[in-house]
Amino acid sequence: MGTILAGVVMSKARHTRQIALTQRTQQAVLATDQLITNWWASKEGVPVGTSGTISDGLLAWETYTIPDRKMQALSARVVRVSVYENVVDEQAAVTLDALVTVDLVLPDPEATKERKSSSTAERSTTSESGGAE
Repeated sequence: MGTILAGVVMSKARHTRQIALTQRTQQAVLATDQLITNWWASKEGVPVGTSGTISDGLLAWETYTIPDRKMQALSARVVRVSVYENVVDEQAAVTLDALVTVDLVLPDPEATKERKSSSTAERSTTSESGGAE
């Protein structure tokens, strides 16, 4: 009888932890969606290589570029947004798995600058030659 009771208690504890993780993940998904929505609506766009907190400081986010040659060939880049539980205890050197990770495909600002300067140079060459070739 003791073995059955211990099994039930352990099962209940695992189930409770799983529900809590699911609820935290759901909260992180909603907060991440709102964060990205705010970025799309702002003039500054998606901040790359930065971090911050959301959900009253309960969650931490960071953005960083993921190298991808195929995207570079398309004058684009992949920016990963990762959201974690915000660990306040800095001495607890724990690496947490991201609750949410979203990869965004954005225009590559370097490629955009190159295209603009290239097209400007072409226009000035065309205007200097009178447009005839």
